[in-house]
Amino acid sequence: MKLKSINPKNNKLIGSWDSQSPDDVANVLNRANKAYLDWMNTDLSFRINCLEEVSNLLRERSKEYGTLMADEMGKPLAQGLAEIEKCAWLCEYYKENAESFLSPKSIDTENYKSLVTFQPIGLVLGVMPWNFPFWQVFRFAIPSLTVGNGAVLKHASNVQGCASAIEKCFIDAGYYENIFCNLSIPSSQVASVIENNYVAAVTLTGSTPAGQAVAKKAGEYLKKTVLELGGSDPYVIFDDADIENAVDACVAGRILNTGQSCIAAKRLIVTKLNADEFTEKLKIKLSLKIMGDPLDDVDIGPMVSLASRDEVDDQVQRSISKGAKLDLGGKIPDSEGAFYPLTIISNVTPGMPAFDEEIFGPV
Repeated sequence: MKLKSINPKNNKLIGSWDSQSPDDVANVLNRANKAYLDWMNTDLSFRINCLEEVSNLLRERSKEYGTLMADEMGKPLAQGLAEIEKCAWLCEYYKENAESFLSPKSIDTENYKSLVTFQPIGLVLGVMPWNFPFWQVFRFAIPSLTVGNGAVLKHASNVQGCASAIEKCFIDAGYYENIFCNLSIPSSQVASVIENNYVAAVTLTGSTPAGQAVAKKAGEYLKKTVLELGGSDPYVIFDDADIENAVDACVAGRILNTGQSCIAAKRLIVTKLNADEFTEKLKIKLSLKIMGDPLDDVDIGPMVSLASRDEVDDQVQRSISKGAKLDLGGKIPDSEGAFYPLTIISNVTPGMPAFDEEIFGPV
């Protein structure tokens, strides 16, 4: 089986990777565990020094990494550069705070002496999404590695280029070989990785069904688990709202990453007093935004894939067929690539996909 990366701007194949067999995966985890047994005994100062090195490398390679994200999943370059800067900031944050975070904490109890210590537990598996392909990985890997754990990445199939780049970045920064490992596997193999005795914990960012499957398997094997799943966050605009500021906040909260974010402003609930004015100003603001090649100076690029774009369009069209009003956009452009216009639909009621489902796109 091949894992394929397809540029959503033009639907051209960027690269493909052979999926690792169960035996390959077992060998990777074995090597990672051996690296962990050494890494956990390194002095904290050494791990902190690695944080500084990886932060420097991220900034040196930010254009390369931002371009890679634009090519693999369509993120506008300016947003990709900001994502890399955020990863570098994360490294600096833990560099400055790791020593205090990990120092033993005395607590008052009825005993003579009680304290809390922070110790590594083994390999942490991260099942990560394509929409923030660097940030999501660094967010779990940096604290895991800094405390002395090993980190094993199962990245989304379509961003294997990003996964490989991250793995190389850690090695080049002085981290032990195999202490951060990327697994090129499909989702169907995640359960067997969780079952592996070397894996002590798992974290997933993704859909609710994926989270349910991972939580079930992790619970079966008593593995520590952290999940971040989808959502349909509402912005509520009251009578006394500053409409200009509210519109700006809603636009910013929705169009980041072409609307493909679990914490985006997906539903706008406006009181009757402000509904007409708010909607009109929202239309004007969105109509000024630029959609296009993510390597250009644009506000939104293509969606991650044709399948994702078609799913969003289907949700919009089915909502309209049930009585929702189309105020802006809502038509697939006659061009190559997975582009979908900024869209507003109103008069949304229960029973419509736009009410009952998360829309993972610029709607």
